Amino acid sequence: MKMKPVHTPIARIFLLLCVACLSFMACTSEEQIFTDEVYEKSHDAKVSFSLMLPFRMQTRALSEQDENAIQQVRLLMFKNTSGIMTYCMGVNGSNIHSNSLSQKTFDAILPAGEYDIVVLANAQDIADGSNISLGDTKENVLKALVKKNAGKWNENSIPMWGRIDNLTIHSETDFNNNSYSVEMTRMLAKIDIETLASASADFSLTDIRLYNYSSQGALVPDPATWSSDNMAVSPTQPSAPGGYAAVSSPLIFDASDGVTTNGCKQIIYTCEAPAGSAENLSANTCIVIGGSYRGEATSYYKVDFAGEENNRRVFLPLLRNNYYLINIIRVSGNGYPTPEIALQSPSVNINTSFLYWTEQNMNNVVFDGKYMLGVSTGRLTLPSDAHTTTGSDNTLNIRSTMPAGWEIEKITDASGMAGTAPWLTLNLLADASGAAKAVTVFTEKNTSMSNRTAYIYIRSGNLRYCVEVTQETVPGFYIEVTDLSTGQPVDLYDFTYQAGQVKEFRVVWKPATIKVTVYVTNPGTAFAGTGAPGNNSQLTGGSKTYTITGNGSTINRLTKLDFALTDGTRTEVKTLFLRQKQ
Repeated sequence: MKMKPVHTPIARIFLLLCVACLSFMACTSEEQIFTDEVYEKSHDAKVSFSLMLPFRMQTRALSEQDENAIQQVRLLMFKNTSGIMTYCMGVNGSNIHSNSLSQKTFDAILPAGEYDIVVLANAQDIADGSNISLGDTKENVLKALVKKNAGKWNENSIPMWGRIDNLTIHSETDFNNNSYSVEMTRMLAKIDIETLASASADFSLTDIRLYNYSSQGALVPDPATWSSDNMAVSPTQPSAPGGYAAVSSPLIFDASDGVTTNGCKQIIYTCEAPAGSAENLSANTCIVIGGSYRGEATSYYKVDFAGEENNRRVFLPLLRNNYYLINIIRVSGNGYPTPEIALQSPSVNINTSFLYWTEQNMNNVVFDGKYMLGVSTGRLTLPSDAHTTTGSDNTLNIRSTMPAGWEIEKITDASGMAGTAPWLTLNLLADASGAAKAVTVFTEKNTSMSNRTAYIYIRSGNLRYCVEVTQETVPGFYIEVTDLSTGQPVDLYDFTYQAGQVKEFRVVWKPATIKVTVYVTNPGTAFAGTGAPGNNSQLTGGSKTYTITGNGSTINRLTKLDFALTDGTRTEVKTLFLRQKQ
């Protein structure tokens, strides 16, 4: 097989360096053998994936075995066909394993090639019933993934989806030490209802009705409804006939579903639904609560999904992966005599608070039954570089529903004393808007010989949360080639002419999201072994381990491996020579 010519500027520099190096080596009277053989990469590869699951609220949701359970995984593979991504195959995952409440892993055998991959979890029935065909466009395939459910969600797992774009697979793909991470999103909204102590003395809840819910949901959101930071900004209308397909008869939850006098014992799950309106109250997706006021006959109270914005009432949609909490604060009298009358009427004699937040970027939530404080993560780990601009690795998302908002109480080191971590600062110290705010964590360069840690204390009324920030001693943009047995950097391996000698080394780089390109000069057959890289091959995942076996020969040989990491602005190259001599 002929080696393809390399035209990139980096490659030309490598070739010039190689010529100079080879000329120097020739002065040692070692005969150099050049061939045009390259490593064949057409075989399948076993790839490990890590599913990062949405935040799981520690309230009355399904148990971990249900809400964050992964029963099965299916990969939909798409390849570029004349500039259009088309469906080429489906692959089932295997060896599903639970690492924690929020992380599962699985393996898949994938063929060589470059793909966009859509990961479906707990959605085998959706994929099987979608009538998708090989060659269909990616857009049409994803639109066809619709779940239909006209009743309660009483299944033991929730459908989720995630995606991986531009993933290159070949026989050298190595995710054994660094599985590919996929952020997953549930397709359902979650509704919770609780009676606070201020209302429980006068009111006993008996049942809950969900009106005008959608019996159909899109598994994968329309890109137009999806933000760049993986959050739903509006509901996705299913492509199936009927669109949202609102069901007029309600879902009724009572004692048999775990409803008590003080609220739900189980979360109510439902598909996305559009916002209601004040013009047609009976058509809105809403809750009707049945209960007894001071021991009298059951009456009914309507609660809309609505909030306040600029001192006016605004109806809200139900969005996937969002959590909606209705707190019954006070009941001052009887409601309507029937749920049907309540549905068509404004709410009366009930005072509720309505909290909602996305579970995508608010992975850590604390609340006191009335207000919530949400933070995207409880821990940041940063490289030694100075962080002076905003990036995905040094951003916190903070939100509070407290009227006064939130503030940074203090930033400390392990002592807990304010001001003891001057190397860390923030671009925003308080906010009272109630909206999620992105807070940038700035750091000075860590020039010490050890990692350092700071603690950011966030306060919202009586609610508090602490974020731990660790800055390591290694930079965030680097590439290393180290011997596997010693862990030390290596740039030359010597083999004798005897066959069977084995050398093992590892290539590690950051950021792990950038691909490393391998350039091979004089590949030959002397070092094909079991893992020699191919020219112009690309590495993904942040780590790659090679096992090189010398084939043996009485002829001196030299192969040069260049591992190039570039982000368009910075470039780092590490070189390793494989030399066989008598």
